Amino acid sequence: GQMRKLNSLEEVHNDYDLFLFDAYGVLVVTNGSLPGAAEMLQSLRDKSKEFLVVTNDASKLQETASMSYGSRGLEIEPSRIISSGLVLEQYIRSNKELHRKRLVVIGTDDSREYARRGGAIPVRYDQDFDGIVFADGADENFNVLFEPLFNRYQKYVCEGVLLPLIMANPDMLYPRGGNEFGWAIGAYAKMFNDILKTRFPHHEEFPWVYLGKPYNPIYELALSKFPGKKALFIGDTLETDIAGANAMSLDTLLITTGVSGIPDATKSNLLPTYTMHSW
Repeated sequence: GQMRKLNSLEEVHNDYDLFLFDAYGVLVVTNGSLPGAAEMLQSLRDKSKEFLVVTNDASKLQETASMSYGSRGLEIEPSRIISSGLVLEQYIRSNKELHRKRLVVIGTDDSREYARRGGAIPVRYDQDFDGIVFADGADENFNVLFEPLFNRYQKYVCEGVLLPLIMANPDMLYPRGGNEFGWAIGAYAKMFNDILKTRFPHHEEFPWVYLGKPYNPIYELALSKFPGKKALFIGDTLETDIAGANAMSLDTLLITTGVSGIPDATKSNLLPTYTMHSW
């Protein structure tokens, strides 16, 4: 496994038909876009190359995300944005047992709209429900929400009912810039699971479903948009972006300005095909 260092994405333009980009740390940061990102996307358009943004951010509908990228100087059409929220919508739509079911969606109004478009009924955390979706943590007050939600869920377990727990966005952290990090919804979901296991030590596993990176569903949805095209996945986190894309047998490019830095060559499932410092 030999990593090749690139100075420009144009060095591999001719090797791929489809370029899949993570968003945070690759195209955008909290309050802007990465230097050179807009020009890099334009050079893909100039060469008639297809690209998609593949993001674990389930807080924004495609149209909302497109406007958000636009405000940062990146022109990305809504149809090019594959988010874990969109995967959630598709997952609910393709699982008939979730249709018309009441789901507590921890996240934004857009997160709840994804669930609604899929055919579920979003409800408040203090109502009866048929499952929980962990979509986004930014807008939530976990001190208020967590205990009542846990207590309601554990009462169902006591009655022998194991309701689905859907992890749209498995991310634990997100970069805030300047070596500061926020806790992402995946951290709260992990805590929820750990507390459940403490409460019910003899239960084998709780029925978690994982939709975002590094799990397959989000990559499968992205690739289904352009069947048969040879794809390169570009990310800044080894454990999510690169590991997940490697598991799908995709070539990978690690941008080393983000979370991970230069990879440790001894961990082969985390080795990208290419590394690159910045655009």
